[in-house]
Amino acid sequence: MTGRYPFHTGLGPDVICTSCGDPYGLPSREVLMPALLREAGYATAAIGKWHLGDCDERYLPTFRGFDHFLGYMAGAQSYYHHAGDFRNGSAGDGLPPCVGESVANNYSTLLYASEAARIVRWHSQTSSSEVRNAFLEPFYTKTDRSTKTGSGQT
Repeated sequence: MTGRYPFHTGLGPDVICTSCGDPYGLPSREVLMPALLREAGYATAAIGKWHLGDCDERYLPTFRGFDHFLGYMAGAQSYYHHAGDFRNGSAGDGLPPCVGESVANNYSTLLYASEAARIVRWHSQTSSSEVRNAFLEPFYTKTDRSTKTGSGQT
């Protein structure tokens, strides 16, 4: 997330163990890529595992540059049982609320894919297609420009 090796940030060699009660996270002085992307006008979202600290609001994904977060805070979680720290929330909401029971017995990969699709659909409805086309234009090959399929894919 920083583009730096963990030991350059003061972390390591061990991981942050939230269930152990480790009272730290990736130092707030470290600027994360999503914060830079947000400053540049991009919408940001994190889906999946957040393992950079959660003992304080300053360490949460929605306070580190992500507009939205769906996932869990610990080092691992079952594919079907999302108890404890499975969270869903947006920036400014504080600690995203636990939603483990409401998504119990749902396969996590499908939850993540559904959330990613929802975010992309919402963003495509609220942003300019001209911006999207300008961003994607470098990925079109000369033969693809007539059909507008990126990188030779159909």
